[in-house]
Amino acid sequence: MRSKTLESIDKGLLDSLSVSEPILDLFEVGMLSAWKERQQSACRMNAEISKNLAVAEQRLVVLTNRYLDEKIDEGLFNEQRLRLRNEIARLQGLQSPNAMDEQTLLEAIRQCRAIFNDLGTPWNRLEGQLRPHVVGSLHPEGLITDGTSLRTAETPWFPRVMSTSEEAEHRLAAPTGFEPVSPP
Repeated sequence: MRSKTLESIDKGLLDSLSVSEPILDLFEVGMLSAWKERQQSACRMNAEISKNLAVAEQRLVVLTNRYLDEKIDEGLFNEQRLRLRNEIARLQGLQSPNAMDEQTLLEAIRQCRAIFNDLGTPWNRLEGQLRPHVVGSLHPEGLITDGTSLRTAETPWFPRVMSTSEEAEHRLAAPTGFEPVSPP
């Protein structure tokens, strides 16, 4: 089969996989909602971490003051100071100042819309040596041709799952006689 014919088939497949605007709108709403929930959760967690960090730093100050006032010995001071410094370092490592802002997320969603709304256009801009990799991801089991038509090497999972109800009835187990009786 000629390469141009195969490429037109792949472009047609990509065009058929393009996502409609209502689905993209639903995707955007879902992504923004999930992002806002995670932002709120991250803010709550950062507030808790900041509170615990302030407590640990205050404990270090109190410990240092007790040592300077000679209320505790040097061995206990060094042991407790090391423990508190490790705790402070751990809490500082848990803080996440690099949260994605909403504008970055909206830009990523806009780019997704541009790509998934018309999957055939990126195919046309794709370099020739990359096209076989895209075809391989569309047809992981490979393609078979008889010289006139093209098909997949194996029936994809979706048609196998979506069988007719008559076929599904033949796959059911035989009744055992202990089936629940529905109420009158």
